[in-house]
Amino acid sequence: MPNSAPRRPAPLNSAVYSDLLTHAVESSSFSEFAQLVARHAATQLGAQGAAVTRRVEDMLVYESAIGSVSQAAGRSINIHSSVSGSVLLDGKTVLFDPANAGNPGDERTLSDGVGSGIIAPIFVDGVAVGTIGVASSVADPFGPQDVDGLEHLAKFLGISLKLRADRARLQHLERLSTLGTKTAVVAHEVNSPLTWFRLSLHELRA
Repeated sequence: MPNSAPRRPAPLNSAVYSDLLTHAVESSSFSEFAQLVARHAATQLGAQGAAVTRRVEDMLVYESAIGSVSQAAGRSINIHSSVSGSVLLDGKTVLFDPANAGNPGDERTLSDGVGSGIIAPIFVDGVAVGTIGVASSVADPFGPQDVDGLEHLAKFLGISLKLRADRARLQHLERLSTLGTKTAVVAHEVNSPLTWFRLSLHELRA
């Protein structure tokens, strides 16, 4: 019986990596970059859908969701009631089958038309801050090579979040520095006439 599985695209190559690194720095928002990474994930891993989430307190917010899981876009789910939440809390990539896994949120995952998938955590400074996942409507289309590929994409998302956090800190420090300089100038302008006044008063007393 011939194998009817879709032909697996080539693994991530240098052109894809270069594109991701460029956009990790230049994208106007993390959601925009997440959308690009989700597209690469679906294309490169032969998936029917892909999604990126980011943790906000005890919730996971879908920053991007394309293809067969596009209905999840903008959704927020509790980290304790979803497969993605379990991945984030455990900090480990899972290759799952929601029909047999018994994970929290499997019923919702099945209702979204997911037959199998991979979810990998996104780390920033050693802390899991979100997830990236790919999905298929059929069981077991993914293997170890796909897990490795998704984990590489998760690293790019972590790099993007780290760069944005560092950039925000630098901008904050620049604002503080500018404010400090302005404060020093104002203090100098205030102190100069006061100094002149004190000297003049001293001369008058003399």
